[in-house]
Amino acid sequence: MTTTNALGIDLAAAEAEVVEHLQHLIRCETVNPPGNETLAATYLRDQLAAVGIESQLLEAVPNRANLVARWAGDGRARPLLLMGHTDVVPVEAARWTHPPFGGEIADGFLWGRGAVDMKNIDAIHLTVVRALKRAGLTLPRDVLLAFTADEEAGSTYGMEWVAQHHFAWVDAEYAISEGAGEEIGVGGRSFFGVQCGEKGAFRFRLRATGRPGHASIPHDDNCLVKLGRALDRLGTTRLPLHLTPAMRTCLTTLAGPPDAPAFDTTALFDPERHLDALARLPVDDELRRFLYAVTHNTCSPTMLHAAGSRINVIPSEAVAEVDGRPLPGVAEAEMLAEVQAAIGHEVAIEEIRYKPGLESDINTPMFRMIEDVMAAAAPGSRVVPILSSGGTDARSLVPRGVKVYGFSPARVVAGEPSPVALMHNHDERISLANLQLALRVELALVMRLMGLSPA
Repeated sequence: MTTTNALGIDLAAAEAEVVEHLQHLIRCETVNPPGNETLAATYLRDQLAAVGIESQLLEAVPNRANLVARWAGDGRARPLLLMGHTDVVPVEAARWTHPPFGGEIADGFLWGRGAVDMKNIDAIHLTVVRALKRAGLTLPRDVLLAFTADEEAGSTYGMEWVAQHHFAWVDAEYAISEGAGEEIGVGGRSFFGVQCGEKGAFRFRLRATGRPGHASIPHDDNCLVKLGRALDRLGTTRLPLHLTPAMRTCLTTLAGPPDAPAFDTTALFDPERHLDALARLPVDDELRRFLYAVTHNTCSPTMLHAAGSRINVIPSEAVAEVDGRPLPGVAEAEMLAEVQAAIGHEVAIEEIRYKPGLESDINTPMFRMIEDVMAAAAPGSRVVPILSSGGTDARSLVPRGVKVYGFSPARVVAGEPSPVALMHNHDERISLANLQLALRVELALVMRLMGLSPA
């Protein structure tokens, strides 16, 4: 790639700047709980102010600031939102090779909590906007920025609160966020995923009741045994296939040309043959498990509540909690019916919360621009739409009409764990090469969306 672009932006300087921003953000200890996201928000505020972009700190609760900003365009098109969360998950510092909040550079990597989830993208957004603002441009659409709190705990004090109470700051046609971009290799070809949707949440309890009694005299109405059977069935039953438009497109693209496909999509899309076809895909086990998760509703038992008070007493009740994840388009009643069919009727299902999955349209100019930019950045590669098996702040915006695409490309680094494997893990880190690749791609993408030549 060139060292300057069509606007005269010094790309090498921008690459150095994004590293410095990420180091500063990692050194802001914004572990959630308690959060303290104001540490990162004030740093971002000051960096934006330095190039003439004013911002506001919006707090649902003290010390957990959400930063929002608007770089006004001329209004010819609806805004672009660059969004990211500033909170991170806890660490076990003694298990890290480098200090988790040191932002150290070693062996070609920048180490620290948030390096891939997602202070890297926050730093990229900041660097891109600062570079374009210094170029003295008049834009056809506003650029909005939202760096929010509390994503790791459900966004109650972050994006969801901002969207409910200050929606004008995030009301955009398109948004660029987290969720995908890691290189996928299938059949000797290279692909980069763009997250255009995510699964929802179906949280529920399984409650088993039975006849209490003395443990020395077993009987067939033991609530713990009933609960165990239900959990075993839930853990071993494969729920039905659901193909969303995004995943059908994704798998068709991954298969390659019809005259020389890497795998048989006819079998993969057939509910009766799907599992066998999935087992034969020419991918690693990590990707296979992911592809299963984004083509099926899933349920993972996660919590067992204390049942019984003494070892010699058979209790009358046992309870487990389950994290269910429905795909976009799956109604609550349909998900409940799948769970009921899997576990039978020995235990009761008590719903805690249901939030549907969501999916943004991929037939948009923005998605085509992502394809074009990546074709130039990684010749021979293809872009594919994917879903997230988890949740992001997109859950607060897509239902309100914002098309959110999660994308920050990352090449495979030989001998290194994938970015997904490093999320929430010890020794979270990002290669400097991937950080700089993602910066250049986002800069080119924003320029293209603004009608500016990225060359």
